[in-house]
Amino acid sequence: MYSLAPPGGLPTDVPRLTIPTFQSMLDWFGAQLEQHGYLGMILLDASPLLRIEKVHGSVVYDELLIEIGQALARLRGPTIRDEDRVTVSGQYGEQFMVLLAPTRAGAAMEEQNLEMIADRVQVALMSKLFDLAFRYLREVPRLNVGYASALRNPLVRTQRLLYRMVDEARRMARHQEFRFSTQNRERLRLMIQQSAVRTHFQPIVDLVDLELVGYEALSRGPAKSDLESPLMLFSVAEETDLLVELDQLCRTRSILNARGLGRDLKLFVNTLPSSLHDPGFRGDPLAELLAQSGLVPENIVIEVTERLAITGFEHFRDSVNELRQAGIEIAIDDAGTGYSSLETIAQMDPDYIKLDMSLVRGIHTSPLKREIARALKSIAEAARARVIGEGIETVEELQVLRDLGIDLAQGYYVGRPGPAFPTLEPAFTALVESSTARKPLTVAR
Repeated sequence: MYSLAPPGGLPTDVPRLTIPTFQSMLDWFGAQLEQHGYLGMILLDASPLLRIEKVHGSVVYDELLIEIGQALARLRGPTIRDEDRVTVSGQYGEQFMVLLAPTRAGAAMEEQNLEMIADRVQVALMSKLFDLAFRYLREVPRLNVGYASALRNPLVRTQRLLYRMVDEARRMARHQEFRFSTQNRERLRLMIQQSAVRTHFQPIVDLVDLELVGYEALSRGPAKSDLESPLMLFSVAEETDLLVELDQLCRTRSILNARGLGRDLKLFVNTLPSSLHDPGFRGDPLAELLAQSGLVPENIVIEVTERLAITGFEHFRDSVNELRQAGIEIAIDDAGTGYSSLETIAQMDPDYIKLDMSLVRGIHTSPLKREIARALKSIAEAARARVIGEGIETVEELQVLRDLGIDLAQGYYVGRPGPAFPTLEPAFTALVESSTARKPLTVAR
């Protein structure tokens, strides 16, 4: 028996589940095939996650496989029924098999039903896998899925039929990446054609006088879909080579959906470095877009993520200067996490530098994070830029950033994202009201 329970990976009140290996259940599966004449299976191959072992080591990878097995075994309900059997196989336990009870479909299950069940299992497991593996990959994790069936043949030994079924499912799983990518590309292309993205706005406040200075526009996919999360949405776009098209749509919708933003407030709009060369985002097309939303160039701050490498700085700088001449400001997002922080800051001469949330979280307990923030603040002063601390979740983090002289603040403690335009969090508002700030906080409605 293959015990799938992560050391310390589950709460103590959750019982350990033991998942048998496929080989240990071979006789039982053979008996089912002999009795019913049919057996169907879904195979989930976790080997695409093998690069986690190469970076983080075999212990982390093995514990992740254990957690995946636990999550799969707990998917009991309409997708995986109580009478189905979950097993594990593969040299390192990276292949999980769901043997479908022959009685779940009455007569022999049709192939399209197998495919439908396989898709449901994959979707049900993906959200759990995202939580488990994202901290190691920083991208959407992938499981390859295949399916196959076996029919009783009195001339062929039962075990051979079972292993042939497994081999067929494995071959299909190896081709799953192409099938899944093609499906995602079509879904995303349709979503882009229909402009089916939503815009949420998150407040940004001044930490000196505690006044609202603007909002960051955050794009979301269709509600209650697996593409609703921006991380999933943009990861799929990158995988399917639709990143530029999606970025263009999100940028356009962010500006159009900001209709009603006060003339004295800023709208922070995320974009890819390459999108700054888009002729549709300069000159007359940009002026027309702003006119439709009732905004002016001085409202707009373009956020360029520093997680993506910028190549050809001279050409890039020309595009930035053209936007600046129109009255638009520039921000570097995710500072401290990308490929070339100091070079990007030096070449772009930004108006804002956004301190990545990974440096903000727990900054009140980390002397090193405070020193990094202080250093970035010093660099920003030399560049005549303002620093935004993002991802603030506690009053302690907020207070440390304020003590360090960080200019602006953004995060759940300040205000949560929402449709145009969300108010500030009650805890932050109460803090402002009890402060000795020179001016009262102004909140857009």
